[in-house]
Amino acid sequence: MNGFNGELQIEFEVDGIVWEYYQSVSLCCCEGFDSVQCDSNSPIGTIVTNENGLSSYMQNIYLPTVWGEMQGTAYNEYESPEKIDSWMILRSFVFGGSEDFRLLFTLIPINLDGTYGPVPIPVGLNDMDILTESRELFIPKKDQLVSADIGPGAKGTVTGTIYDDSGLTMTGIKVELNNGSAFSLTDDNGQYTFTDVPVGYVHIRAVISPTQDLYNVGILNMNGETITIDINGTGCNVTGTLYDWMNQPLPFTDVTLNVHWGSGLQQNLSTQTDINGIFTFSEVHNGSVNIWANSYNGAIETDEFGDIWGIGVSQTCPGVLNMDLSLIPNPYATSK
Repeated sequence: MNGFNGELQIEFEVDGIVWEYYQSVSLCCCEGFDSVQCDSNSPIGTIVTNENGLSSYMQNIYLPTVWGEMQGTAYNEYESPEKIDSWMILRSFVFGGSEDFRLLFTLIPINLDGTYGPVPIPVGLNDMDILTESRELFIPKKDQLVSADIGPGAKGTVTGTIYDDSGLTMTGIKVELNNGSAFSLTDDNGQYTFTDVPVGYVHIRAVISPTQDLYNVGILNMNGETITIDINGTGCNVTGTLYDWMNQPLPFTDVTLNVHWGSGLQQNLSTQTDINGIFTFSEVHNGSVNIWANSYNGAIETDEFGDIWGIGVSQTCPGVLNMDLSLIPNPYATSK
């Protein structure tokens, strides 16, 4: 056999919850093999030859090792707790989403009163699905318990203040919720409010002028919750711990932060973890924050994704923003 395409499927258990993992694989070798049959975007396996000249195929599998917990309630269209389905699908984006050719998911049972959990969940960005309802969920720190409701009746309130570049509040500014699902105008104090906002990812856009828009993001987790998303206001400090694939703090490693708050408006910062794997960024502009890191691992060759990589996350300031980051080896690189 000169090559093949395929898929690896693994089931593993974390605190009683069975997770399923899929990873596409591709092995292309040898003269005469039709390269069209190989998927160049899939993780590439390697051929290992023993002392007797026998060859075997080797493909490394890397699963999340840094976990938090989640719990919550499903709400029907009448905003009442209810077992609207027997199961909820939970997908993790710690590997980079749909372009990564890796998928990690599980089924979470829903109790008769609509509650679920606590259940383990990887640190980072995740997606929850039940019936026709879907929402994003962010787990910021290792071992942290996050409450996250779901369902057509799970709604909350989003409020905030719009500031100009000098820090003064702006009156009469048009504010857009979630790409046009609702609109508002700021009052005399520069404040806006949206009610009955579905739980999950929230995007706020302020039309400052015909040629300038500013924005910020947040996540509304619980039914009846109120969150504040300011635009162009007070920034924050961002801190967290960087973990390697063995769930150990990773010291003296470069970490990069990028924050956006408008078209062409961004801030890029770099730092290094200390001896305990802790990183800190100061005076981060209010906006959509992403962090990532790269670390050299002698068993992994360099490619365009970096040797080991971590997924960025989005959240909102002000105050102190705590976000841990877990690095997982890149299967797109071949073993040395």
